[in-house]
Amino acid sequence: MTLEHSFSKARRLKKASEFSAVYQCNQTRVKGQYFVVLAFSRFQQFANAGTSDIIPALPVGRVGVVVSKKVSKLAVRRNRIKRLIREQFRQKKHPDGVDFVVLAKPRAAVAKNRQLSDELNDLWIKLHKRCDTV
Repeated sequence: MTLEHSFSKARRLKKASEFSAVYQCNQTRVKGQYFVVLAFSRFQQFANAGTSDIIPALPVGRVGVVVSKKVSKLAVRRNRIKRLIREQFRQKKHPDGVDFVVLAKPRAAVAKNRQLSDELNDLWIKLHKRCDTV
């Protein structure tokens, strides 16, 4: 496995403040049958701060996954969805400096892995097009 295909801690949203930044700014949102994906450009965060300093080099794109008990009361099903989201994120190339939050909808618990993967691929494509225009 090459370094670019790993899923290190640097590629994950871990803190509540990181999730909050994505929720509050809510620059880009795409919805599907099974997921809602939010995106937030950290480059925009520096631009909004009004600093004339050079923007520091930002790390690779990061993802946060939210699968609540409303999706499924069974941890096994919630964990399956989380694993699938992380794997789909790992396999795709994402813009540097962009944070993503993937929210699972209740329908995701009963969907097949293939259906979830196909939808996530479509949502990533839509998001990347929107992130390029933002």
